[in-house]
Amino acid sequence: MKMTINLAGRSAVAVRFFIALAVVLSDVMCATVAYNYCAFQWGGKYEGWSAPPDVAFVSGIPYAVGIVICLILARICHKREQKQRER
Repeated sequence: MKMTINLAGRSAVAVRFFIALAVVLSDVMCATVAYNYCAFQWGGKYEGWSAPPDVAFVSGIPYAVGIVICLILARICHKREQKQRER
């Protein structure tokens, strides 16, 4: 008895997963940058930190890279799903 695995649904799940992960990462990125901006602003005002609050935007770079990678992976999975549907 030969078993076959249906992979058609897995690509659709992967697309949704990567898009949802990109949305969650963008929300976490916004919260992190906002918190760091407030911390730098407070530190500069009351503790004499020398870094301007704009440095907080640097903390968003890893999240932005993760978002781009998730969207690229979602696009790749979407193309695979379209190829599987054409067969």
